[in-house]
Amino acid sequence: PLSITSSVNTMQQLFLNRLPQFQIQGYQLLLLPLFAQAANMHLSFIRDVILNADEWGISAATLRTYRDYLRNYTRDYSNYCINTYQTAFRGLNTRLHDMLK
Repeated sequence: PLSITSSVNTMQQLFLNRLPQFQIQGYQLLLLPLFAQAANMHLSFIRDVILNADEWGISAATLRTYRDYLRNYTRDYSNYCINTYQTAFRGLNTRLHDMLK
């Protein structure tokens, strides 16, 4: 169980280290589909940790932590996707309006 917990925590850290590669300033809209896929993989991983916690021997404290992760990252990733899309759409709308003047 200790090695499983260690592997789970390592994978969690890997996701956290890699996701910013899909949020590069100036390329957010182009990277948004890739960010969404990476975020979904991360959330699926966390879900699997929660669903398999008993079988994998994950402690109650670690399980609580991963439940919090699921709630918080779902919120954060959703907000990022919505805000990135809305910001790009507003910019496009402004440029279109300027072109029609």
